[in-house]
Amino acid sequence: MSASANSSPATSHTNPLRVVKLKRVSTEEQTTGGGLNAQDRIVHESLDEIDRKVSVVSEIHEEGVSGTNFPRRSLLKVLEMAQENKLDAVAVKDVSRIGRIAAPTFGFIWLLNHWFNIELIVEDGRYNIQRKTDLIQIFFRTLNAELKNRFRTSYVHESQLEDFRQGHFHVTGRHVRFGYKKITNGENGTEEKGRINEGDELKVDKKEAEVIEALFSALVDAGPAGNAFARARDKVRDKFSQERLPDDGIDLKEVLRNPIYKGRPTWEINATTEDTKSAVMKREDLRIVKDSKFEDVQDILDVRDRRYTRSASDKEDDPDRLTVQQIASLVGLSRLVAFDDVVRIHCPDCGAEMNDNGKWRATSDLKPSNVDGITDDPILKRYSCPSGECERSEKRFPNEFEAYLLFDSEVSLKELTEH
Repeated sequence: MSASANSSPATSHTNPLRVVKLKRVSTEEQTTGGGLNAQDRIVHESLDEIDRKVSVVSEIHEEGVSGTNFPRRSLLKVLEMAQENKLDAVAVKDVSRIGRIAAPTFGFIWLLNHWFNIELIVEDGRYNIQRKTDLIQIFFRTLNAELKNRFRTSYVHESQLEDFRQGHFHVTGRHVRFGYKKITNGENGTEEKGRINEGDELKVDKKEAEVIEALFSALVDAGPAGNAFARARDKVRDKFSQERLPDDGIDLKEVLRNPIYKGRPTWEINATTEDTKSAVMKREDLRIVKDSKFEDVQDILDVRDRRYTRSASDKEDDPDRLTVQQIASLVGLSRLVAFDDVVRIHCPDCGAEMNDNGKWRATSDLKPSNVDGITDDPILKRYSCPSGECERSEKRFPNEFEAYLLFDSEVSLKELTEH
């Protein structure tokens, strides 16, 4: 435990410590056993260790709620109680119960402590981030909570993508695309539309497939003109009828971009916590258009995108902006936050509290490979073990300004280098 986190206040308190107990599980299956019950036991034990009378003024529990959701009703309720001076501390099993995204999680804890002097109680003690050592520990715990969530989410996504590659459409949660129909597994082979469930199989709907093929051909004829979609739709309507066309709510561009029509169903997972991942099936039985025609249409759509739309990734690719991950790498945090023992300023060998041992200049290998224009290596803090004899006797942490940068994904390179 941190000495600062568990030291008693300098003055005696006659009034009880008013505490809100906050518990959260991300799935309803976790509400008992290792979920809410375990959290309640750990929080109760933490409160028993406090050498001051405790009064639990409210208990808040969230079931089936992700820690990546901000703001949440529970947190707003805690904030409202803080504004009304109805509590002195928030007790949780660990920081991840508040949230699993570093910036808003730390921001919420900081807001409670800075403006209302609300402390945080976790399994190993009380924390007040107005103390520098507590601030650093809570800071790293919020980062650690986000990284663990990223690793877990990545594993789940890889498993789902592999299921998709094996031909299981139901993992996408999608409905049947225009041009196809599903054969249900439990209703004597009934052909229908709707959401694809486990055991359902897809097959080409011949009538709708004729419309799809005609749309691709019509766009090839229309070219990249500004009214190409309208001309293609009108041409197909004249050939068939309005009733046979895709509903107006269906995005025609999305239809024409979908590789399922060339027999390559594709599923992309674009999560906020990781890079886009994708999986592709090889299903010649689902082909409606030839490869050459599909590629001709993609070329036309690419030309239209360059002419008439601004890419959604323009801002993301702006070389003068830094992501949280890039800043973490820039100040050397990517090597620290992946391990629990690093988030405490204790010697990992003997357990003694480490001392401030000045500053150091980070080496250039910590810079993100895709960021140019940084003139100086970042300055970080150094901590050392008082014994000096332990094998891992040194740890490094960011200074306060660089720590602040980690919570702002809109920090520019100019602001960073001028510091």
